[in-house]
Amino acid sequence: MIIDRISVIVFLALFGVIGLAIGGSILFIPDQFQANANIIFPANPSLYSEVRAPGAFLTLIAVGILASVFIRDWRLYGLMGIAAVNLTYGLGRVVSLMLDGVPSITILIAMGVELLAGMLAAYLVFAHQRQQLA
Repeated sequence: MIIDRISVIVFLALFGVIGLAIGGSILFIPDQFQANANIIFPANPSLYSEVRAPGAFLTLIAVGILASVFIRDWRLYGLMGIAAVNLTYGLGRVVSLMLDGVPSITILIAMGVELLAGMLAAYLVFAHQRQQLA
């Protein structure tokens, strides 16, 4: 099956923008972002530091994913970034669900989206590899 190049570009752009919005929100307004999932932060600089650091990481990955929209040679890496980040976050949430109990509906929805996006990106990576070998 030949993957449509435009579909891959749209997928990269969509998840690059989503990643930039989420990463930037976690980095710059973590208390407001987390309040959407009923998470209230105490005034604790160490906690903010621990939350902002992954926000910076997500922002950087999102910039790379968005760059892959315009730089053809980076597209496979953009897909790998989407797969790695989303599957890691989604599977981490599954572990938390099993160990800690059921979180808010917002986090459950995020888990579902992360797992689906990660699996689709992983599929596209493997499909790309098959096309290269054909």
